Amino acid sequence: RFWSLAPPIAAFGFGALIAMASNRITAAGALWGLSLSVKLVGIVFFAPLLALLLLKQTISQTARGITRCLGITLAVLATIKIFGFIIIPAGEQMEFLYRFGFVAQPAVSAPPIPVLYPFLGWLGVVAIDSLLSFTTYIGFPGITNEQLASIWYVWPVMGGITPYAAALNECVLWSMGNPVVWTCVLVAAVATPIFFFWTYMRNRGAVPTPSLTAPIVLFAGYAGGLLPFATVIMRSTFIYHYLPSLLFGICLSAWLLDRTLRASSLARHRDTILIGATSLAAIGFVVMLPYTHSWFSRLMSVSC
Repeated sequence: RFWSLAPPIAAFGFGALIAMASNRITAAGALWGLSLSVKLVGIVFFAPLLALLLLKQTISQTARGITRCLGITLAVLATIKIFGFIIIPAGEQMEFLYRFGFVAQPAVSAPPIPVLYPFLGWLGVVAIDSLLSFTTYIGFPGITNEQLASIWYVWPVMGGITPYAAALNECVLWSMGNPVVWTCVLVAAVATPIFFFWTYMRNRGAVPTPSLTAPIVLFAGYAGGLLPFATVIMRSTFIYHYLPSLLFGICLSAWLLDRTLRASSLARHRDTILIGATSLAAIGFVVMLPYTHSWFSRLMSVSC
């Protein structure tokens, strides 16, 4: 599930960021719409897109730009929803129409009779389907009592590890991360706001320079990925909901490490240190592999 969804979400999302950085707002909106059409987790790209606009334009220009971007995004989403519903098998379409009253329930031998014209029925189903997708993503109060659920502020320290797939009562895949990578991301997430504050005080409140565009956009993506879970999402959440933020966090930690090395006496050893950091991440992956796949448990025939 992850491998089938993550690549297109990330490809379209980062494509939207590249387009926005080049002031191609229409293209950015279309690409972001494609990212959201794969899964609503593509909402993580809203904060960095907004940050890019704010860094390049005035407040009024930003308001117009984000409105235009959202309009294009919604148009792409609606087009994909309508097209997707048209190509869904007829039986599934009718089941959806029956469920929400767009089609009268016929007698066994009678053909289905739409309450309104078919196209209006399609539009209604598209609207309801989109609304249900959104409300399912947000959730409602009280839907937080699942035993394996975890809250957003424990994810950066790899809290809330859960079994993700199981067969015959034996856990075959655990949702856990690479501690080397997650530690680097945690350090970057804490150090970056301190770095921003120090830079702001040193420049006496001056407008951020273009050299800070990358960390500002990346931190916006990291924080923006966690913000919905800290504010409006009330459904059960799990550690894998941290993955969109983690993606930006990895990029941010790489930028921070490179910036630190360039500004220190270790600059001449930069390539060696970066290779060492990459090797540590690879070692961390190999070390965690038996735990992620429960090799020890299965060798010992221990249920989990």
